[in-house]
Amino acid sequence: MKGFGEQQKSKKKSNKKTKLSKEQIINQAIQFHSQGNIQEAAKYYQYCINQDFNDHRVFSNYGVILRDIGKLQDAEVSIRKAIALNPNFADAHSNLGNILSDLGKLQDAEVSTRKAIELNPNFAIAHANLGNILSDLGKLQDAEVSTRKAIELNPNFAIAHADLGNILNNLGKLQDAELSYRKAIELNPDYVEAYYNWGIILRDLGKLQDAEVSTRKAIELNPNFAIAHANLGNILNNLGKLQDAEVSTRKAIELNPNFAISHADLGNILNNLGKLQDAELSYRKAIELNPDYVEAHYNLGSILRDLGKLQDAEVSTRKAIELKPDFAEAYSNLGNILRDLSNVKDAELSYRKAIKLKPDLANPYFNLFRHYEQINNLKQLRESLNEFNNIDSIKNELLLFSARLSFRNKEHQTAKELIDNVSPKWIDKSNSSKNTIFWNYKAFIEDKIGNYDIAYSCFEKSQDDSSYLKFNKDSYLNFINSYKENIINKKIIFNKFNDGIEDYNLAFLIGFPRSGTTLLDTILRSHPEIEVIEEQPILSTIEKLVKEKLNTRLDDIYSISENNRKILRKQYFEILKKYTNIKRKLLIDKIPLHTSRLPLINFLFPNAKIIFTHRQPYDTVLSCFQQSFKPNNAMANLVSLKSSSIMYDQVMNAWDIYKNNLPLDFITSKYEHLIYEFEDHTLKILDFLGVGWDENVKNYRKTAMARNKINTPSSSQVVQPLYKSSIEKWKNYEKYFEDCHQYLEKWVSYFDY
Repeated sequence: MKGFGEQQKSKKKSNKKTKLSKEQIINQAIQFHSQGNIQEAAKYYQYCINQDFNDHRVFSNYGVILRDIGKLQDAEVSIRKAIALNPNFADAHSNLGNILSDLGKLQDAEVSTRKAIELNPNFAIAHANLGNILSDLGKLQDAEVSTRKAIELNPNFAIAHADLGNILNNLGKLQDAELSYRKAIELNPDYVEAYYNWGIILRDLGKLQDAEVSTRKAIELNPNFAIAHANLGNILNNLGKLQDAEVSTRKAIELNPNFAISHADLGNILNNLGKLQDAELSYRKAIELNPDYVEAHYNLGSILRDLGKLQDAEVSTRKAIELKPDFAEAYSNLGNILRDLSNVKDAELSYRKAIKLKPDLANPYFNLFRHYEQINNLKQLRESLNEFNNIDSIKNELLLFSARLSFRNKEHQTAKELIDNVSPKWIDKSNSSKNTIFWNYKAFIEDKIGNYDIAYSCFEKSQDDSSYLKFNKDSYLNFINSYKENIINKKIIFNKFNDGIEDYNLAFLIGFPRSGTTLLDTILRSHPEIEVIEEQPILSTIEKLVKEKLNTRLDDIYSISENNRKILRKQYFEILKKYTNIKRKLLIDKIPLHTSRLPLINFLFPNAKIIFTHRQPYDTVLSCFQQSFKPNNAMANLVSLKSSSIMYDQVMNAWDIYKNNLPLDFITSKYEHLIYEFEDHTLKILDFLGVGWDENVKNYRKTAMARNKINTPSSSQVVQPLYKSSIEKWKNYEKYFEDCHQYLEKWVSYFDY
């Protein structure tokens, strides 16, 4: 091989070549290696081996190069040859330990590295390597001892300080780990991995700003460090810098598209940003890359629940449980999904399974108590509070729901004493959902006692829910206006259908939230010929088809062809079958804010009957402000009296336009008439619907109690006898309506109050 064993002489001298000795060739190889010229070093080592230079240094060093280029089996063979040539060569034993560790042969790696230390007790690198091997074996205390020995032998060994930080982190000694990383960086200011790991420790210690600085330094030193970008995204997410977090995490994915954890982290960030559909896609990508990614299945289940895809949410959450059978949090979340699906018995079993798996986990208890309260099973609530009364970790949950139980039993003073004993620290540390429920419960207690200013303050706190930040209240107001454009700008032509679909037996119960729709729903569903489909996203699914499949804006629905109208009608009834067997004489689709969708309803179902409910406008707005609705774009408007009043004004304006411009077959239902003139008013509505009086409507409370779950905040109210205390209730809070009169006063006269 040209150049090996010979050198070019000076031109002034003869052209004779001097052959290098074996030792000179080996030393040249070692010199190249030490200088980092790996390619030349490898050539020289290979030449030595081909020439049968049986030198232990050659085989050991060549083994190191083979390891570095990923040829681990060949590296092992080469190192073992070195050891055979010189069994007392400590470096070779240490190098073999590294290779065996890379091959996953950790026990053998430990033996080889200990042999290196036996031969050379002051071999700092071997002590450090042994520490890493022991750490991988889970022998963390022994790993700490070995790594500290390496540092004792070489105090300036930056890698050993960083390795010690990793070990201390795994031991839960976070402060000590932080000091080790600081020392590693002090010794090597360009130590990328040390900055990255230091950032993780700082994050876990709650020092998020410092964690951000450290992780950004790691990225500055290595812009292509994908996992550092991912961790920066995690830190920024925790800091609430969601847009920046999204950018960082997307960069991590760009650098490593197959990084499942980054896709899952992006899902978390997008969820916090309210981009639920995008979050769903990110979780699904994480699962595609790693089908056994438990947390991704679990988080996907949560997102799907928020999106209203309850069956899919159940499937995802059950998959998380299948992969991790002792996943208590997943059982608790599954209980919430099953409750939303009105599968109340299995929901209870799921909560109790979570409690059994992790008795100190508070959430399942909270969810179980909340479950019993929502389904109006106060007897079971009382029994469960007694059942778990001695569990110290849930003393605040016990106080909260004991207060709620006393409130439901009209023991208002007792309720106040109980809820006032809930720990302020517990309130501050609770998530937004728990926090909302606490302040809402307390607000109603203070209201009943007559402490209206305190009650108002509590209602305000109950509406300070970070979940609303995911939603855009203006988008719902724009949604209302989109439908109005159909009336204002377009000529309307209504054709009768001859498609075999009967819509004479279809009605829509609409109005505004808290205007009496749930009470009327419960009364009407008590009639044997009426079926009410409550709060199901059937029309919103049809809207999605209009926008995505027909490529039609909601302000231009009258451009939809006759054939496509028939397709949409058919699709509506196909979806309806999922929620009812369609055997009763009359079907009522009940969502109050379907008021905004009246152009679509009338366009597709011109024969459908409309029941429009209303209540004293100020009472309606107050009641909306007092409730804890599930956050979405529409409900984001109901977090204050003023924004509720603005939305009320917009919806009522839409109703007035539709009433005067659409051929609606409608009746209005005044909440106060329902309270004061129950039978006459109910009979009037039944006559309009084409069904006769039935005595069973008087037993609507029994109907309410028999229902698995009522999907509105009115669940605790419709099981009570008719009461008049909710009428003119707004006057207790009159001074807080100062900015609302311009939006509400006109509707007071409009509805004849």
